[in-house]
Formats: sequence, C-alpha cells, structure tokens
Amino acid sequence: MTACAIDGSNAYLAIPDNPSELAALVADGDVWVGISDSTTEGTYQTVRGAIATFLPWGPSEPDNNGNQDCVGALQASSKIETLACTTMRPALCECEP
Repeated sequence: MTACAIDGSNAYLAIPDNPSELAALVADGDVWVGISDSTTEGTYQTVRGAIATFLPWGPSEPDNNGNQDCVGALQASSKIETLACTTMRPALCECEP
C-alpha cells in the first residue's frame, strides 16, 4: 500500500469515490485501490485514514480468504475485491494539488 509514496511525494493509491471513477481506474486492467482493512479487520479505510464509503464489492466479497487485507479493482466487472497485499498488480496514484 506504499507504492505511490516511495518517491517522497504527496501521492497515494487512487481512491475511487463513484462508479465512473472506478471505471476510469480499471479502463486498462485490474489495479490496486487505496483501501484496506489492515488496521482493523472488517473496517475498510482509505490510505488517507478515512472510512471508505464507496465499496462496490464483487460477488462473495469481502471474503478475507487467507488474510486478504488489501483491495483491488476488477476491469471485467468494475467491482472491488480483497486480496493479499503481496499480490502483484499495477498501482495508479493520485495526489492533491
């Protein structure tokens, strides 16, 4: 969940707020989004510390199958899923102006 902060910038994993933002994020494939429940199991927070409110889960999600604390977005369905944080997946970053 730190892929975007490596360069010391104010960037962070993109956090979709609505269906159109999520669709734009997955236009080119599955990606990570800036949401996880790594702080408190079952409570999904953004990487900015806020409680996540837009959670368009795919079928049977969130499932926490094998300690899946991170969240990725799926191109095929424009839904989100839980994943192990070590899963290889592209990251899209955003930053505040």
